[in-house]
Amino acid sequence: FNGIIKYLYDISKGDIKNEIDITSSSYSGGSVPQNVVMYDKKNRFCSTGNDAQPWICFDFRDKRVILSHYTIRVSDYSHPRSWIVGGSNDYLCWAAIDKQVQCQALNGDFRVHTFPVSCSQQYKYIRIMQTDRSWSRSDLFIIDSFEIYGDLLVN
Repeated sequence: FNGIIKYLYDISKGDIKNEIDITSSSYSGGSVPQNVVMYDKKNRFCSTGNDAQPWICFDFRDKRVILSHYTIRVSDYSHPRSWIVGGSNDYLCWAAIDKQVQCQALNGDFRVHTFPVSCSQQYKYIRIMQTDRSWSRSDLFIIDSFEIYGDLLVN
């Protein structure tokens, strides 16, 4: 977990909201979306409610990213099975950057996996959206950590 978001976390001296906005379709209790960038604190995860196609979104504000990879670490519950990582510059039209269907790589407690992508477009927003129930047949979308790798462009 040493990519673009970690870099922005470091230059913000741990106050990531000064650099990017992290939102989700919903969240329950203290499992806020910002938890997905607290890489050194396991069990500080983001958990959405029981939404249809729940998501977590990263708004890079005045910056743009060109994705080459992304990494996900899951918690010890409700491992994601299928999702789409998308990019947008207007928050209305989303381009699919990566799609995983019945992905076994994260089906286990605290598993970590890096997914390579082929993307040459720069985006202001990056969103990961669950497209099917988790391996535990839950609609909850729970991610412990999420990191993005590639190029960071400043306008």
